[in-house]
Amino acid sequence: YAYNHYAITQLIYYYVLHTGDRDFLAERVNGRTVLEWAREHAAYLDHPDTPVALIDYGANENLLELHRTDAYLHFVPSPNAERCWSYRAVDEMADWADVRSFGLTRRADQLAAVIHQKLWNPKARWFSALDTGGRPRLCYSIQIFDLLRQGILTADERAGLLTHLKEPEFLSPWGVHSLATSDPGYDETDVDWGGPGVYTGDAPQLVQDLLSADAFSEADDLLHRILWWGQRLPYFPQAIRADRPDYRHDGRANVIAGAEGAQAVIFGLLGCAVRSDGGIELNPHLPAFATDLTFTGFKIRGRKLDVALDRHGYRVAVDGQPGLTGAYGTGCIIPFPTATKN
Repeated sequence: YAYNHYAITQLIYYYVLHTGDRDFLAERVNGRTVLEWAREHAAYLDHPDTPVALIDYGANENLLELHRTDAYLHFVPSPNAERCWSYRAVDEMADWADVRSFGLTRRADQLAAVIHQKLWNPKARWFSALDTGGRPRLCYSIQIFDLLRQGILTADERAGLLTHLKEPEFLSPWGVHSLATSDPGYDETDVDWGGPGVYTGDAPQLVQDLLSADAFSEADDLLHRILWWGQRLPYFPQAIRADRPDYRHDGRANVIAGAEGAQAVIFGLLGCAVRSDGGIELNPHLPAFATDLTFTGFKIRGRKLDVALDRHGYRVAVDGQPGLTGAYGTGCIIPFPTATKN
């Protein structure tokens, strides 16, 4: 599957970042360190001794398995863009492990330039895929919005993508469509990726991506549209519809991707980010439709955090001790404790 190697790189990176277990990177598995395996997965199908180029990620069975269009195949924007994040993450992990850098950050910058040059369509304000003959193909898939979190978009590209996040193109009163309703490949029978709905993790993930890209009004709007999930669904199934308040009845009854909702709240609305020095940065966001929010008993990196948000700003209690206050748009940093509490 085209995203496996990106997922493995993320799992290693965020495990070490969130636990501080840097020794893990030096553990050996089948003759290589975990860090070396991370580099292997990040650079899968790439050849570091050759010029940077887009990777052919294969056909339908490797990607979104769309039934009524072949426009999202082969040299696709995502996961080519995810390689930029993975390369930078591996170099950062090399620094954590105190070993020589692999020099992948420069390659990430070069790859981003190739993506801009070969895949951005300024007229459509969207990213194309290239078929095996190098011909551009436009597919208005929710997958393109994943580029918001890869740190490679220009201001014009970011603004261009956001112009498509509207009714009736991608949005409806009940959420976001996985394929734009105007796309020729829109498939009423494919809830997950073909248009009528989304694979369950994708809508809250997009909320988090929008927040990370400072697209606050768009994030608030989408979050408000999917709040019915928590009101009507006892648990989150494989795919949830956007064309009506319903879900995919022939899919899995529940999926781990449902945890993305919590992730979007913690790392999106709360703006939580663990720093490489072990400190915790908070930069909360109060949605426009809410008057207040509270986060109680959140534990990360040996700290217990209680955070309250209202229209005046936010307040943070650390390990039961109140005192930190802040205004929206201004984050605060909680240092790593001298003694970790379990």
